[in-house]
Amino acid sequence: MDVPTYHVELPGLHGEILARRLRAQNMILEHRLRSRITRPAMHYSRGLLTIAACLQQHGFAVKYLNHADVVDRKQIPSLAKEADAVGISCLTPTFGIVKHVCDAVKVSKPDTVIVLGGPHVTARPRETLEECPSADFAMIGECEIRLPALLRSIDNPEPVGGTAYRVKDGSVVMSSAPVPPVVVRQLPLPAYHLLSRPLSEYAHNVRTARGCRYGCGFCTERLSWRSPEESRRGSEQVLEELEFLSARLPQNTLVHFSDAVFNADWGNTAELVDRIEAARFSLLFSLDTRADRVVENEVRALANAGFKYFRLGFESLHDDLLRACGKAATRRDQQSASDIIRRVGDDLAIHAYMLTGLPGTTHESLVLDAIEIGRMIASDTVDVVGNKILVPYPGSPYYDAASEVGISILTHDWSKYDRRSCPVYRLKNLSSDEIYSGYLLQELALALAYLDKLEACGVHPGGANENHGHVDYVYANYVRETDS
Repeated sequence: MDVPTYHVELPGLHGEILARRLRAQNMILEHRLRSRITRPAMHYSRGLLTIAACLQQHGFAVKYLNHADVVDRKQIPSLAKEADAVGISCLTPTFGIVKHVCDAVKVSKPDTVIVLGGPHVTARPRETLEECPSADFAMIGECEIRLPALLRSIDNPEPVGGTAYRVKDGSVVMSSAPVPPVVVRQLPLPAYHLLSRPLSEYAHNVRTARGCRYGCGFCTERLSWRSPEESRRGSEQVLEELEFLSARLPQNTLVHFSDAVFNADWGNTAELVDRIEAARFSLLFSLDTRADRVVENEVRALANAGFKYFRLGFESLHDDLLRACGKAATRRDQQSASDIIRRVGDDLAIHAYMLTGLPGTTHESLVLDAIEIGRMIASDTVDVVGNKILVPYPGSPYYDAASEVGISILTHDWSKYDRRSCPVYRLKNLSSDEIYSGYLLQELALALAYLDKLEACGVHPGGANENHGHVDYVYANYVRETDS
């Protein structure tokens, strides 16, 4: 079972600003791309679907449920009565929901085995079981090999490395056995046939590699990186998956390559990009990369292969903050990356990821960011700014060594570890309320800049009842529910 999203109550003004911004954002993207893109709001976990495919290879009967999908969610009580084991993926802010589901499963069928995994569990395996008495096991990291082994030896989990479990006195212990490496290229394709809806109703993410070789302080992706030999998929696997999706999705569906840095190893990526171009898929592609990894010949090759949406990790517009968080890129790199992409094609969209509240942030930098965000939109430096509040997730240095970087954690209520709510921490010179106020100022500046951009382009932003079926999950989980 996947629990990918959670509802957050936003203050009325924030919800209104966010709704207007997201509506305008999509129109700006379509104006830039010169076509209407299809990107449904419903997500699924490709990681869980890959685990499901491995379980099926080992002879297990498997069902997949997405807790965020009301259709799937209604099936939980009946399927819980049938299941011998339930595996649930847990993010930090979804821990409360996961705990509630575990309790409900045990009420329905007390002898059902519950196994938890996911980023939050990987960072806190013992604590997860202590805080969730209904769960039986917590598994860290990649579970494709170890979960089938655990399910075949439920009464003797010690030989299954990376597994937390309870002993007779009720205390939680961690297996001392080694954790075998997962070679990603040896894994099957995700079990797409387990999805309850047609593939056209989901937002799709494809990966060529797991994890990230970089060490940014705000991110836990580095925990999944092993080596190129273990973490990269083969080109044949990726092409097979794209062929499968292309045959089942409408034209101009946007498929996102969710590698932390898609072109981190261009020597390997170039061959895949050439083959994608030759295949002439009816899809559009987006990718994540770093500003200091944008090279003109690579961008041209990507554009020729159908990559139209470049998402760049700016994080901050201040070099001192970038250095402090371990980001090697600079403000000059950001501008250079934008110039290169614009030079290659004026139908290529640029999305800048930003984080508000990095260590070292000041009142002045918050205000300057609000001003500069508007300038970036007005000057066509970027088309979209995806701004979020920094969250010190367990497993990241900003949680595990918070005091060393000037962060004071204020609460361990995991439901508050959300990227659009008031921060769960304070900085040396800024309270959580001051960080949040700066974030709201930036959101307002961004919404106004978007509206000005649409007016300059002669595009009408539309009304409140406009169909937003192609807007990503942010609108569905933060705006629609808040407005209703």
